[in-house]
Amino acid sequence: MKDNPRVLIVIGSPKNRASTSGFLAGYIKRKLEIKKVKVELKCAYSLLGSSKGINELFRLLKIADHLMVISPLYVDSLPWGLTKSLEEILKNKSRLMLHKKSISAIINCGFPEPEHNLLALDICRCFAQKAGMRWIGAVMIGNGEEVRGRDTHLIKSPQGDVKKALDVIADCIRRNDVFQIKHLTHKMILNCNELVLLNGINIMVQQNDNFN
Repeated sequence: MKDNPRVLIVIGSPKNRASTSGFLAGYIKRKLEIKKVKVELKCAYSLLGSSKGINELFRLLKIADHLMVISPLYVDSLPWGLTKSLEEILKNKSRLMLHKKSISAIINCGFPEPEHNLLALDICRCFAQKAGMRWIGAVMIGNGEEVRGRDTHLIKSPQGDVKKALDVIADCIRRNDVFQIKHLTHKMILNCNELVLLNGINIMVQQNDNFN
């Protein structure tokens, strides 16, 4: 990778930058920019809205040295918008010169066990293989909604082990080094009994909304 690499971060959440994925992407972007790395941050769902958006994705990817995918888990897979973006990229892999680029991924879910993210991570690795891109690593985060803490508008950095892992990832991306897959579960604010009660209330609210 060049001395001043270019990195394209694509957020896979339909909530765009307001999501946990957007929060993680923003943190990685800041860490890389401190190291003089040029970073573009885009949201997959925003780009899919028009041919202009897709062409912008292609333009940024063509000049990038590294692609980082940061996404939530949706039904044991990637969100539709991110999947569609990756499919469009694959259709144009030759002109985008993907074989000269590297890729990494961060997948987060609301479940305490980060292993729920394995299938989504495999999809990202399969994409990398088909695209001919160099896979440098990934992180799977469990209990992702708690990463930011409760006062999300006041917190600029992730909490605990997640922050340490992201710092390592940013440095590896800057140097184009491989990092090991990490399984992280953020410490839960609620205890098990409180979590069961909260989930029960949430289910009843959803049922009521569906019948009304």
